[in-house]
Amino acid sequence: MQLTNNVAIVTGAAGAIGRAVAARLAKEGATVAVADLNRAEAGRVAASLTEAGAAALALELDVCSRDSINAMVATVIEAYGRIDVLVNNAGGSARLVKGAYCLLHEAEERVIDSMIDINLKGLIFCTRAVLRHMVPRGQGRIVNMGSITGVQGSEMVADYSAAKGGVIAFTKALAKGYGPLGIRVNCVSPGLVPRPEEDPARALRSNFLHRVCTTEDVANLVAFLVSEDASFITGQNCVIDGGRSLALHGDP
Repeated sequence: MQLTNNVAIVTGAAGAIGRAVAARLAKEGATVAVADLNRAEAGRVAASLTEAGAAALALELDVCSRDSINAMVATVIEAYGRIDVLVNNAGGSARLVKGAYCLLHEAEERVIDSMIDINLKGLIFCTRAVLRHMVPRGQGRIVNMGSITGVQGSEMVADYSAAKGGVIAFTKALAKGYGPLGIRVNCVSPGLVPRPEEDPARALRSNFLHRVCTTEDVANLVAFLVSEDASFITGQNCVIDGGRSLALHGDP
């Protein structure tokens, strides 16, 4: 297995994509720190990994709190002595925030703050905390979770678009700064990944493959990027959208 003897942190690991990423990395042999604001659900994810024979640790993480971030990293270092992989998956989808879909002049300030704090600032500070342990070892792999919205922009969620666009630019900047120090940084930008309770019709219409993008599709790409098979790939925004960004369909 490609990630044997690697320690990986997955933030937002109790969500659908985070859970799939954690499971995929564990399948490849990684020890996985399952970090999420929902501590109970993180515990259930970690338990499912250990039942499958993997090593896993559940941690509570609020990416909007520097103290929470630092405590999470300190716990992983104390438990395992190192961090090899960070997957910055925690984020708040615009569709989960009441009143988020509107033109910017109609948006509530609390919604704008939440979008930026969770999707961009939280990711930046999680990365900063982990880099302090990767740099002395001269190695590490980081994958940031972007979005097709950060590539194309969406007029009804301009703040979310800005946050995810910032994640993509942040990825490129880190790749330049930390590549010489042995650390690779990439971004994964999914298109529509419908939840089980959602009608998949919109997602099916939004790409050229005419099938739904699954959480496993995203997890497979993340696993590749943190593996040695991707050892010469850094600073890339890897779009996984079934061709949606070709834009023939417009902005679904």
